[in-house]
Amino acid sequence: MIRGAKDRLQASIRIEIRGDGQRFLHAAAREGLPLRRVRREGPLLLAELRVKDAQKLRRALRLSRCSMRIRRRQGLPFLLAFWRRRPLLLLLPILLTLGFCLLSACIFRVEVSSPEPLPAGDYQRVLQTARENGLFPGRFLWQVDQEHCQRQISLEFPELFFVEISRRGVCMEIRIAKRISLSPAQQPRAPGDLVASCDAVIQDVLVRRGTAAVRSGDTVLKGQVLIYGWQGQEGAVAADGIVTGRVWASAYAECPTRLQKLEPSGRQRSLLQLRGEKGALLTLLGDPQAFPRGELHLQSRPLPTWRNLFPTVELLYGTVDEFCPREYSYSYAQARKIAEREAELSARARLAAACDISSTSIRHRWVEELQLEEDLARVQVRLEAESQIGLYVENLREEPPLPEVLPPKEES
Repeated sequence: MIRGAKDRLQASIRIEIRGDGQRFLHAAAREGLPLRRVRREGPLLLAELRVKDAQKLRRALRLSRCSMRIRRRQGLPFLLAFWRRRPLLLLLPILLTLGFCLLSACIFRVEVSSPEPLPAGDYQRVLQTARENGLFPGRFLWQVDQEHCQRQISLEFPELFFVEISRRGVCMEIRIAKRISLSPAQQPRAPGDLVASCDAVIQDVLVRRGTAAVRSGDTVLKGQVLIYGWQGQEGAVAADGIVTGRVWASAYAECPTRLQKLEPSGRQRSLLQLRGEKGALLTLLGDPQAFPRGELHLQSRPLPTWRNLFPTVELLYGTVDEFCPREYSYSYAQARKIAEREAELSARARLAAACDISSTSIRHRWVEELQLEEDLARVQVRLEAESQIGLYVENLREEPPLPEVLPPKEES
């Protein structure tokens, strides 16, 4: 590696020899001319040598009666001579570097971003305020006081609680965030109690604020107070906490082994009617009784008015779909599964109606079969679940509930 770097620093030339190359090589060997990278290229002989051996090269050319042409000059002396003849080229990298530095310090674009969508008018107002304080495209970074601009935007828009100006490449980004308005559920609540939303057996009580009225293992009814809205010296407060209880729901369903249903056959007829002011119908197209078991699907549209004429009739249009009875035959096991599925769906719907479905988890499931007839499957499904049963109710009271602290539970 050191030798290669030394060769690059020394002045050398690449030449091509025209004539008898074999004779030139013999003459170069007689004169002691060191040649490197000697190779043939058609009738030409290519070689490389140092400039300080040029005198030996002339004698070898004269002895071999060959001609020479320089293909390339390389080395530090030739490079210095090139820059000495063209001094302005040395300024080009410096000018390019300065130009890139100026372009990178220039502001090409100003953007406004927010975590939540804002009206277009708010974006334009923020950009206008930034322009008035010196932040706009075409300015350089050292010409903009970012802290002053942030302060002015915050003063101009009191509804903003966060304003930050940051650089992203050649773009200046103004990040803003509005104050979040609390929803009615998050607003401070008036003093009140936490009551049971359904009948349950208390599993766990976690009191955040207030006084507990029940303990684990107690049975409560719907509307019974779970956490009183009263806390020591603070007086009346909004009761808050998590009360988990065990709840139950049951449902009954049956399914015969032979079941007949009405299903659409795919046949239909178009129907067009006029309905008068007193409900009288005039059929213009089709027959409402086209099928023995048919179902009407009609849409109504009032007739267009003209000048001061207002029609008192209404246009009805649609179709009459045919339904045909279809009989299904199930085994007793299949009918039992259908009845069990319908009963479980009904029980789950009752749980969802009584408790918060997002905090309800099924723990146990019992299936009871009521076999009275061979051709009818009867099933009752009972579900046990854990759910948060606390429901907040406002209750202004002037005196604390008694007892304020529950006595310890006696062990049986």
